[in-house]
Amino acid sequence: MYSRRVFPLAIAILLGAFWDLVAVYLSFVMVLLLLLTRRHWFPLPADEQIRRENKKTRCKGRVVDLPDDG
Repeated sequence: MYSRRVFPLAIAILLGAFWDLVAVYLSFVMVLLLLLTRRHWFPLPADEQIRRENKKTRCKGRVVDLPDDG
């Protein structure tokens, strides 16, 4: 009698733990994809892009001026 009540409860607990692990795994994958594609979804501000371009091309002698804020 006792095992008839415990067995479905054990299955429910195991299934719940399994779906929790699936949710954690999918969350990890989504964060990883967001980090890998962050430049596509969240582009850098224009002045930061220009600074990075200046760092790349400084050795070639080409420097791009930053836009004036005023």
